[in-house]
Amino acid sequence: MTRSKRITLAALLIVAPAMSLSVFDSDRTRIMHAQKAQPTLEVSEAQAEVIAQVERALNEERWRAALDLLAKWPRESGEGDHVIPHLLRARAHFGLEDHASGVRSLRAALELGPNMRDVWLELATREGEANNAALSLQAYGKAWALSDAQQGQPTLADCQRYAWAAYDAGDARLATLLLQSALLRFPSDVALRELDAYLLADRQDFAQADLALRSLIGSNAEKLADYWQRLAHLRWQSEGLTTPTLAVIEAAALANPTSAQAQYEHVAAQFSVKHTHEAFDAASLAMRNLGAEPLQQIEGCAELFVSVALALDANRDAEAWLSALAPAKPSRDLRVLGARIAARKEKPQAALDLLWPLAESGESDAPLLLWIADLSRSLDDAIKEELALTQALTQLGGTSSDDRDTSATIMRLANLKHASGRSHEASDLLHARLQHAPSESRVRALAERIDAAINSAD
Repeated sequence: MTRSKRITLAALLIVAPAMSLSVFDSDRTRIMHAQKAQPTLEVSEAQAEVIAQVERALNEERWRAALDLLAKWPRESGEGDHVIPHLLRARAHFGLEDHASGVRSLRAALELGPNMRDVWLELATREGEANNAALSLQAYGKAWALSDAQQGQPTLADCQRYAWAAYDAGDARLATLLLQSALLRFPSDVALRELDAYLLADRQDFAQADLALRSLIGSNAEKLADYWQRLAHLRWQSEGLTTPTLAVIEAAALANPTSAQAQYEHVAAQFSVKHTHEAFDAASLAMRNLGAEPLQQIEGCAELFVSVALALDANRDAEAWLSALAPAKPSRDLRVLGARIAARKEKPQAALDLLWPLAESGESDAPLLLWIADLSRSLDDAIKEELALTQALTQLGGTSSDDRDTSATIMRLANLKHASGRSHEASDLLHARLQHAPSESRVRALAERIDAAINSAD
């Protein structure tokens, strides 16, 4: 290499503030450090020219053009693989939102230069964004180990990121160790105090967690709503739905009016303690302010809101909310709620249409099957009535069941069979019941009447 240039890693990586790599984004908290702490990379003039062209492409977000340029990387005689193309490829891949390729490029660079602390930090960030908590924690550990060697004690940002990575990876022991060490140096840092509160809550140290969370309220306006919601969860878990807990849950909903989850939890809490009017008012407010789309994403929200409306006989609201919130494939509970609305509107066919798929799929219990049988009878649909009653009898435990609905179900089935010319089946069913409950006079009277009809026909 006759003529060369020396490039610090920091200079190489900071060139594009608009690129997608998080640790180099000038709009975010920097974790880059003094250039003297960075490795110095030597490149030829030809390679330096390619780097300049690639950087221009990256700054202009021409990601594929950057990759095309890197495919022509000039390799000097006797030179092995080089770190720089891998780092630049990572930037281009992340710009294309190709996480897997970006991570592979970062790891390839680290195989060549394992002491590049900031690249380990970038890898940790990227793995964390992809919810690869264990890999993110591993990368933070590598960066942490290099901190002392390259710049002395870890910075506040190092402490925050590594401790939070341990927490996200489920390693509470490591997170606690890192946190306690960091709090000795940075006792007033909000991010560390926040993690302390969450760890206390996870350990079910409710009193200390409550104090820690309440001390955070007011310390960070951007996370105020999150603190209130976590405090609400903590109070609900530790105290149940007491009056103070309900007040905290309501405060969490007020602090975060755009959070569908916070509004849902407020409605659920009020409805659980039979504050039905308060629950209805909260649900109405959420529907007006948020609309259906964010609430649809919360499992059970449609069922809850419709149940609240039906509890107050607000049938029009119940129908409107069901229409707005129900997914394309409604749940069992939503079908039942829809059928209740249809029944109240005296539309038994609509109710049966909603419920019958539950009978066919086996998702019905005995009370629901008996309701389906009643709807079928009101529509003179003897076939569906008999099928529903047969399933209901099975759910009740058969002819020997002691359930209070068993005898009535058997008698209805027997009458249907007898009416359709299957009197022997009807008789057998009734006598099977009498073997278990010989004192049931109504069952015996029906059996005698059907037996007489059979004998007369013979």
